[in-house]
Amino acid sequence: MNKFLFIYIALILGSCAQIGRLSGGPKDTKAPKINESKSYPLPGTVNFKENKIEIAFDEYVTLNAIKQNVVINPPFEKGKEPEYKMKGKKLIIKFQDSLEANTTYNLSFNRAVKDITEKNDSLFQFAFSTGPYLDSMTASGTVIDGYTNDPMEGVTILLFEEYNDSTPFKETSTYFTQTDKTGKFQLNYIKEGNYLIFALKDQNRNNLYDLTTEGFGFIEEEMKFSVDSVHQSNVLFRISQITPDKLVLLEYDHEFPGPLQLKFNKDIENLNLKTLQDSSIQYSLDLKSEDDSLIIWIPPIDRDTLKLKVIANDTILDTLDLYMRYLGKGAQADLRVPEFKLESNAKPSLDYYDTLEITSTLPIGFLDSNRVYILDKDSNVQENIEFKFSYRKIKVYGDWEPKMQYRLVFPDSSVVSKYGFKNDSTQILFNKQQSDYYGNLFLNLRVDQEAPYILELMNDRNKVLRTVNLDKSSRVKFELLAPGNYKFRLIRDENKNERWDPGNFMKKIQPERVFYLKSPVNMRSNWDQEVDWEIKSMED
Repeated sequence: MNKFLFIYIALILGSCAQIGRLSGGPKDTKAPKINESKSYPLPGTVNFKENKIEIAFDEYVTLNAIKQNVVINPPFEKGKEPEYKMKGKKLIIKFQDSLEANTTYNLSFNRAVKDITEKNDSLFQFAFSTGPYLDSMTASGTVIDGYTNDPMEGVTILLFEEYNDSTPFKETSTYFTQTDKTGKFQLNYIKEGNYLIFALKDQNRNNLYDLTTEGFGFIEEEMKFSVDSVHQSNVLFRISQITPDKLVLLEYDHEFPGPLQLKFNKDIENLNLKTLQDSSIQYSLDLKSEDDSLIIWIPPIDRDTLKLKVIANDTILDTLDLYMRYLGKGAQADLRVPEFKLESNAKPSLDYYDTLEITSTLPIGFLDSNRVYILDKDSNVQENIEFKFSYRKIKVYGDWEPKMQYRLVFPDSSVVSKYGFKNDSTQILFNKQQSDYYGNLFLNLRVDQEAPYILELMNDRNKVLRTVNLDKSSRVKFELLAPGNYKFRLIRDENKNERWDPGNFMKKIQPERVFYLKSPVNMRSNWDQEVDWEIKSMED
């Protein structure tokens, strides 16, 4: 699970400090700020000749591994690094070596200073020059989520002067800063040269890309600063989490006779469950849960506990200890009685194009369809009804009259789970929606590049309702849409695997591009609507 980093950015612009803030409640969430009037020299000072600087703060602070968390550019020789000490609210930095002439010194603080009470920290720069000019080149841009396109706050921007493919994994960056709540960033006081720039959602706060769960973005081309290219602006990162190479079982949950839920760090190709004696366990695989966990139903086994080896992609990932019978131990243990309910996809209206579907909370072992019946509003038993069940679903086929009120009755014990539990008497009310309740939507999609695309129609909760694969500009018809707001997402499926894929820095692959229709489409009953959507791949 990602941890939210409460962080604040301070960028020294000219002669003032710009501190990024996060809003909070009564608790103090503000990072220490530089008190310029009591600092010496002022940020941005030129012609500085002293051997120490004093940075004053607006509150009492404590130092956090200051020598490791301050990056000085240009660096001092090993053994001649500055000394740091606190005096009141001032951080005093004394240089042990003479400063180079006509040089901009940039001190980048990586959470090296915290307030005493709440331990709020920040990133900030402090720059001065021993000559008449400051290095004044800048880089600015925006960081967005590679899938949702939402701006990302608190992403660390890393700028490296010396680099290779392993640099973001192992090296300390020459310059760094963080994005604000709008996803924007700015790096200042950059000297002339060639650089590589990266964006990192730094979970462990060490400015290294060393966790596969960390979001990462990169720009392949060098960023060149010279007298002809002083400002690099509009840099755009689309960051994503890499699909890890190694498959790991992250967590599991089980309470007999409920399902076993397994959560992996990536999709699996095959799954096998075996006992310690290598006997295979027969199980039923359910649909994925909302958090993409696999839901597995294990049939009754005549034992209190079960040790299972979880084998996925032909690799043993873990051994699990499962309780298969009782809540406690011994003769006084309480038998677990699961909830056995039947619920309908009609709420209470069944969509015009849908089949009536009943979902059980437990896998179904037997359905006595001869005892199940349906009544209309006049209590007439409906004829020619067909029932089909599979796993936890019962599909009910019949000729329903629109807007007629029906009552589906499952008598007591007419449905039996694979665990032997039986249903209580259940009645489900439903009706079929009329066709004129719906509208039709015609999407005129224009793309500037032919490529494999995945077009997704979503509701206002971002649930995908319908998917269309296409490879060029098309007119797409979506029939029988209920009144409400709808969204569109278009994924450029570069590898044609029919899903969105994240980026991979080592393979120099950017996240697959995702486009969203800017405004929701409002559908009304018995109404046809035309929507034009033009995609320009080179535009954000």
